[in-house]
Amino acid sequence: MRLAIGAAWLLVCTAPPCHGFTVDARRLAMGGVVIPGCQELLALNVAYHSVPARPGVTGVVVPLPLGLVQLTQDMPTFDPQNENFSVTRLANLAMNPPFYLELSRPSDLDGDITLRVSRNEFSILFEDAEALLPQKPFEVGGVWSVPTVGTAVGHTRTYLSPLLYLEGELAFDDAFYAVLARGEPLQPHSTYELDARGETLAGFSVHCAWSAPLRTDVRGNGLYAGAGAKYLLGLGMSHATSQLALSTADTIFGAQNSLRADYNARIRYAEFGQIGNGYGIDLGLGYRAGAVDVGVGVRDLAARVHWGHTVVWESVLDQATGQVQNTLVARNEPFVQSLPTQGTFNIGWMGRSTALAADVTSSRLGTLVHFGAERRAGPLAMRGGVMTDYDARLQWSGGFGIGASGFSFDVALQSHHRTFTGERGLMLATSFGVR
Repeated sequence: MRLAIGAAWLLVCTAPPCHGFTVDARRLAMGGVVIPGCQELLALNVAYHSVPARPGVTGVVVPLPLGLVQLTQDMPTFDPQNENFSVTRLANLAMNPPFYLELSRPSDLDGDITLRVSRNEFSILFEDAEALLPQKPFEVGGVWSVPTVGTAVGHTRTYLSPLLYLEGELAFDDAFYAVLARGEPLQPHSTYELDARGETLAGFSVHCAWSAPLRTDVRGNGLYAGAGAKYLLGLGMSHATSQLALSTADTIFGAQNSLRADYNARIRYAEFGQIGNGYGIDLGLGYRAGAVDVGVGVRDLAARVHWGHTVVWESVLDQATGQVQNTLVARNEPFVQSLPTQGTFNIGWMGRSTALAADVTSSRLGTLVHFGAERRAGPLAMRGGVMTDYDARLQWSGGFGIGASGFSFDVALQSHHRTFTGERGLMLATSFGVR
């Protein structure tokens, strides 16, 4: 159990920042931007449950998982002795589940390794290390929760949403980063430190929300507002922190204890069958004036999940034996998880043949920006977009759609940096739409 949790936590902490996941190739081609009527905007701004959806947004989307076809034709090997074994490919597969078709294949770790060893010097230079290791504290994470099933009576809606929360951080001090990434030698009487933490939560949320027009005309133009409370049901959780410190003596290779390693970790999880309970608040405003939509939403305000019984293990490196000693600290310790509060601003202009939209979402995890455009001419629609990830790196997207009588076939290309080596990747998505 501890090994499984530790592996999941390490994956969260080393994976690049995640983007919002959607199976709609139309939105992917437009940079992942949210449009009035799409499920993601309903989750980010509760007021849009009452704002009329724009034409061609709602409906049924059937994706074509080309990535699964690609995977079955070229399965990776998990045998380290196999000549086709690739650490980078397995890591990239974990970071990018095989749903979309990956058009680019990142490079393997094939850089030269240079060692320098003497009585008072030790250094190792791995050419690919600087691209792999983050110099600044590396924070990743996200919250995925969209309305799935529910019912409405008047202006009140009750619905169920899945809930998945991931957050992690990895931080080297400057000295340790220089040794690992730039090959600088270890210095006498120095300390090199690494800190990491990770947290996960999986469950469901039950929403009771009110949304209604405050002042609108017969065409639906005007101001809309929404507010809702939600019950958070946690089915599983984990939380981990760890610290590693390397300390050198006056001589790197001389004294018996010239290099001292200190390691400690604390891992917390809820055993199977334990339930977490919590509450949160969603607020939103939306305004429509003809072809223009503007909205501001706040999600997961004061959202916390309380766990009455969690298991806590502590791991410490024993200096005498050189072995990691694991100790059970508690079996029924209470714990509270706090979800990041998200604020979203969206704006869009939907003309007869042209659509422009943009949104900004910000939380303690960082800020994401999306911008997308669509131009329609008869049955053909051309699309493009740009977006940023949590590291403020610019990505691009593009695609097209062909449709008639409410049916459409959509194709999208989108770039990303979700690769183990930090290289830019390119994915292809396709879907059918009935709107």
